[in-house]
Amino acid sequence: MENLLQCPKCFSELRRELPNFKCADCSYIVPTIGAGVPIFVEECGSNVDLRDSFDEGAEIEGLLKKLPHDAKILNVGSRLKGLKALHGGVRNLDNCYYSNVDFVADLQELPFKNDCLDAILLVDALEHTKKPADALEHVYRALKPGGYLYVNISFLRPTHAASGDYRRYTENGIKALFKNYHEIDFGVSVGPSATLSRIIREYLAILTSFGSERLYKLGINFWGLLTFWIKYFDFFMKKNRMAGKLASCFYAIYRKPCG
Repeated sequence: MENLLQCPKCFSELRRELPNFKCADCSYIVPTIGAGVPIFVEECGSNVDLRDSFDEGAEIEGLLKKLPHDAKILNVGSRLKGLKALHGGVRNLDNCYYSNVDFVADLQELPFKNDCLDAILLVDALEHTKKPADALEHVYRALKPGGYLYVNISFLRPTHAASGDYRRYTENGIKALFKNYHEIDFGVSVGPSATLSRIIREYLAILTSFGSERLYKLGINFWGLLTFWIKYFDFFMKKNRMAGKLASCFYAIYRKPCG
């Protein structure tokens, strides 16, 4: 998807001039890292895996299987591993560089051309975005008419430090946020049992930390081993109509209008 990139300064075409990328008009240089991964941010954050649910990601896998083999798919956040194995068109974007990232960039300044992507996956990305309105404007711009948008958004989840943590969204808040799209599917991706498991773990880690960050981190691991099993009750809870009242995360699949 390198041919779909655009200059973050003047929005003109970027050309590959090894080892970097260079704007065809303003000559802005986009540096690279590792195996030629372009970097559009000045600072890289850290990445942690926060998978809470026994089947988190099931809906996103279903969507990927429906997309044509030549679809261009941007996975923002890159938290769920193995998506490239499900679809060869997946490319990962994150604001930090590690092994499976293809583009290092900020969602608020998405460096892709207009109407060029068949699908965009926002997995736990918006709560780590300082300006979600700006980010969603870029998402809408880069997505093709008729393209798919998958979102997974936190509701009742303790704060976590990956790339900053700024907000949570209710079911009504999510629907209002994406009112310009056609809704295809909406539901609970991480259920109430995972919420309970995580809150108990966090509470006990705080209680036994005595104000020490080191003891808190040790407690997260220790109490996590004793409470992780609670999340498996979501096997019975996620399809319950009331599950959204205490859901840890919601998912939604949208489609950009063609007209």
